[in-house]
Amino acid sequence: MAQARKVIEGDVIRQYKRLHDYMEEIIRSNPGSTVKLATRRLSDGTEKFSGIYICYEACKTLFKQHCRCIVGLDGCHLRGQGKGILLTAIGLDPNDQIFPIAFAVVAVESTETWIWFLDFLVRDLEINDSSKWTFISDRQKGLINAVRSCCHMAEHRFCAWHMHNNFRKVFTSTTLKDKIWEAARATTEYAFDRVMDEIKQLNSGAHTWLTTHTSKEHWSRAFFGFEAKCDILIHNPAKDGSRLEDCVGPKIRKKIEKLKSKVGDCLVREADEWLYQVNTKVNEQFVVNLRERTCSCRSWMRTGLPCPHACTAIQSSSETVESFIPTCYSTETFRQVYAGVIYPLHEPDMWPKTPHPDIVPPDLRRLPGRPKGSRMK
Repeated sequence: MAQARKVIEGDVIRQYKRLHDYMEEIIRSNPGSTVKLATRRLSDGTEKFSGIYICYEACKTLFKQHCRCIVGLDGCHLRGQGKGILLTAIGLDPNDQIFPIAFAVVAVESTETWIWFLDFLVRDLEINDSSKWTFISDRQKGLINAVRSCCHMAEHRFCAWHMHNNFRKVFTSTTLKDKIWEAARATTEYAFDRVMDEIKQLNSGAHTWLTTHTSKEHWSRAFFGFEAKCDILIHNPAKDGSRLEDCVGPKIRKKIEKLKSKVGDCLVREADEWLYQVNTKVNEQFVVNLRERTCSCRSWMRTGLPCPHACTAIQSSSETVESFIPTCYSTETFRQVYAGVIYPLHEPDMWPKTPHPDIVPPDLRRLPGRPKGSRMK
C-alpha cells in the first residue's frame, strides 16, 4: 500500500525540494502570473516551507476585466503527510458560477497567513479603493481580522449557512431555522425587523444569540450594498456545466423566469413614462423607476436583475425585461471571461534548474490509524 501511494503521490520530500523550480516553470509557461513562496530559515541553514501563493495571469486579468467585484474567501484542511491548509479566493462569472482567482497552501490558518494571502490578492486585483469591493466568508476569526486589516473599507458578508450551523448547535428548532433564513433573505430593513420580532417572540434566547454573535449588516440582504450586484448568502456557490445558448446563462435565465412568474401577484399604476407604483397581493407597495433602474424593495439595485415589481412595470411599458439585464450577466461576457488559457507545464525533468537552496517540507506526520496491509479492492 505504501509503495502504491508513493507511485501515485510521488516522493513528498523530493517534491518540496523542487518548489523553486516549479515556481519558475509556472512563470515561464504563464507569463505575468504571481507565484510567491514563504519559508523560514532553520538553524542548519536550510529553508523550511511556510506557504506558497499562486495566481495565474489568465485568472486575475479576466476576472478584473469581466467579473463583479465580489470575492469569496475560504480555507480547508489538506489530507496527506504534509497536511496544511488550502486558502482560496473565488469570484462569480456571468452565470453565477465559481471562477477561480488565486489559491495558497499554508501551514496553519491564522490572521497572519490570511493577511499574507490577502496582501498578494489585493495587489493582483489592483484593489485601490476597497469600498467598491465585497468579500464573503465564514466567521473564521483570523479571516475577519485580515479583511479588516487589508481592505478595511470593503463590505464583508458572512456565510449564512455557516452562521446557521453554529446557531443550531444551541437552538435546534426547525421553525427558528426557517425564520433565520427568512431574515437573511429579507430585502428591506422593515421586513428584517418584522422577522426578528417574530424570532424574539418564539425564543428570546435565539434573538439574543443572533444580535450578539454577529452584526445584521454581515448576513441579511436588507443591509447589503449595491456595488457587488450580487445577493448570495453563502460563499461556496455550485458549479454548472450547462451550455450557453441564450442571451444570458442558464442559471440567470432560471432566476429571470422565476422573477417574471410573480408578475401576476402585482398590480401596477403608471405615474409617468418611467415611474410606477406597484402593489402586491399581500398589501405591500413599492415605487419603481425604470430610468434609474431602482425599486424601493432594494432587490433590483442589489443584484442588477429586475425584481418582480420592476418586471411588472417593464411589461406594462414597451420594453422587455431582457433589455434591462446588465452586461455583467450576458453570454458574450461569459465567453470573454473564459477566453484566456492556463497553459500546461512541462514534465519535472524539463523544469528550469534554479540556484536556490532546497526547501524542507513541513513536519510530516503519520496519518492516524493502523496502516492498511493489503490493497483496497
